[in-house]
Amino acid sequence: MNEPSAAEALTAQDAADALIALGWPIQPHGPDMDGWLVGGALMTDGDLLALAVYNGIRPPHERVH
Repeated sequence: MNEPSAAEALTAQDAADALIALGWPIQPHGPDMDGWLVGGALMTDGDLLALAVYNGIRPPHERVH
């Protein structure tokens, strides 16, 4: 996994933890756990981060470094 992808995956995990704390039904998905099941819908790390922004967990201007 390259460095930007690794950073996004870690950031997505943090977002998933915060969304789970809010009551969202989120589970890692896939053989490499490279996706997320959110209430039955399959999402990428980017989708999950967008959901976190929508729910006010992450600011919209924050970037993964």
